[in-house]
Amino acid sequence: MKTATRNICALVLAGGALFSANAANATCSTGWVNVTQVVTSTNAVGAPYAYVYAIPEHALGLSLPTFLYYSYTTDQSAINQASRALQNHEALLMFGDAASCPTTGTYRNIGTLQTLYNY
Repeated sequence: MKTATRNICALVLAGGALFSANAANATCSTGWVNVTQVVTSTNAVGAPYAYVYAIPEHALGLSLPTFLYYSYTTDQSAINQASRALQNHEALLMFGDAASCPTTGTYRNIGTLQTLYNY
């Protein structure tokens, strides 16, 4: 009985660790957002970068959103994921490296994009 209880506890703890978001170096989370624009370009040496703009997921109701989040990234995988989310109307959870999440203003910079999660 002790072994079974111990195994169950170990499974619960391992499951909790697997399903918790681990955003290394990320201190700012947007919550669930809908991507409104992905502006891509390349720098002087040809490396891609993008600015990702998003509005809170539930701001698509009867009123227009009052602000949007934006973030910068050079990660091609993140650029592709944000572009697919825009195309497929999927919600994302974005994490940036801003020292703190901005709570005022029309454009809220979350810093360099660290992690994206699909809904």
